[in-house]
Amino acid sequence: MSQNIWDVIVPSTTSGNQLASLLNDLKDAIVSGFSGTTRPANLQAYGYWVDTTDAGSGFVSMMLYNGTTDQEMFKMNTATGNIVLGDADGSISIVKKSDDSLGPVLEMDKSRIAGGGQTLISDILGDYDWIGRDASDVPYVSARMRVVSVDDVTNTEHGSYISILTTPTDGSALTEVIRVTPEGKIGFGTATPDKKFHISATDNSAGLKATIQEDSATAPTIIINKQRIATNGQVLNLDKIGNMTFTSTDQNGAEVEVAKIEVAATENHTDTNQGVDFIISTKQNGSAAFDEAIKISGGVVELFGETVSDSSINLNMAHGGIAQDLFTMDGTIYGGFVAEILATGRDGVESRQQATVIKGVYDFNNTSWKYDHANDILNGADKLFDLVYTDAATLDVDYTCNLVQGSFVDGKVYVKIRRFPR
Repeated sequence: MSQNIWDVIVPSTTSGNQLASLLNDLKDAIVSGFSGTTRPANLQAYGYWVDTTDAGSGFVSMMLYNGTTDQEMFKMNTATGNIVLGDADGSISIVKKSDDSLGPVLEMDKSRIAGGGQTLISDILGDYDWIGRDASDVPYVSARMRVVSVDDVTNTEHGSYISILTTPTDGSALTEVIRVTPEGKIGFGTATPDKKFHISATDNSAGLKATIQEDSATAPTIIINKQRIATNGQVLNLDKIGNMTFTSTDQNGAEVEVAKIEVAATENHTDTNQGVDFIISTKQNGSAAFDEAIKISGGVVELFGETVSDSSINLNMAHGGIAQDLFTMDGTIYGGFVAEILATGRDGVESRQQATVIKGVYDFNNTSWKYDHANDILNGADKLFDLVYTDAATLDVDYTCNLVQGSFVDGKVYVKIRRFPR
C-alpha cells in the first residue's frame, strides 16, 4: 500500500517517467484509502486516511486530519462490518426527511451464529448504557436500559421485556428499578408485576403520591373509570365501577384479602340516571369471610346491615325576608321521620331561642306527606322562626326568621333528623 502524496510537480524538471511514477503512487494511495499506521505525509487539513495499526486484531479506524491532530471518526470491525463511533460532540442526531409519516429508526439487531441466526429466550436484544468516569478517567456504567427476548424468535413469536437499571447513591452495582413486561404491565421494584401498575419496595417509599402546583383551588385527582365495549361504553345495572382491595399475608406466605371498597351501578347509567352502591367490607377477628361494614345505597346508610337513619344539620340562620332551606324528605325512600329543631337568634333589640319538633308520615296512596309540628318558645316575646312546607312525594321544609330584618344580627339553627326507611 502506498501513502505517497507528492508535494509539488515541477514541469521543467520532471520527466515523463517520473510523472508516471508519481501518479501511480497517488493512485495506489487513493484506492487503498491512504491507509497505514501513520498519517500520510503532505495530507492537508480535513483530509482523511485509514489507520491500520490494529488491523491484526481485526479493526481499522477512519481518521480525519484537522490540520493539527488526527481525529478518529469511527472504528470498523473488518470481519463483521460493525462500527464503533468516535467521541460525539454533545449529541448524535438521526435525521429523516421524507414525504411520509415515518420517522428515523435506530435498530439494535441480535442474532446468533448457530441456528440460522435465531435469537433465543433470554437473549439480550440490546443495552443502552449511561457511563460516568472517576478521577482516573476509568469508565463505569451508572445506568442501563435493556431489552431481553422472552421467546425463541419466530415470525409469530418474538416477545420481549424492557428493564431499566440504576445505581443507588453511594453504590456501585446496577439494580433493576423498572420492568415493562410483554403483557404491558409496569413493575416498580418488582420483575413480576401482577397488574398494569405494580409498586414494590423494602422500605416506606412504597406508595403513590400526586402533587399539583398551581394557584387555584384544584386538587390532584385519582379517577377509576369503567367502560363497556358496546353502546358507547355504557355501564349497566350491577356493573362494578371500581374496587380498592387491601391485602395481607398469612402464615403460609399467601396473599389474602382483608378489606375492600366497592362501587357498583344500581341502574343502567345514562346522562340523568347514575345510581350506585358504595360498600366497605371488612373481616372480623376469627373470621376469613367478608362482612359488609358500611353500605350506602339509595340514600340509605347501613352499618353492618342496620340502617343508620339519623343525621344532624348545623346552619347559620339567614334573614332575607324569604324562606330559607332546612331539609327535604324523599317519600320514595322514607316512610316517616322525626325532626328536632333548636334555634337561637338576635336582632338589635332582643335575643330569642326556640325548640320545634316535626313529625311526618308518608301517604303512599296520595304520594304526599302527613305532618305536624309543636313549638316551644324558650326565650323572647314571640317565635324565632316559622316553618314553610312544600308537600309532594318529596317534602321540602324551609323556615323564615321572625326577627326584625333591618336590625338582624345573627343566629344558629341546629337540626337532628331521624328517618325511617320504607
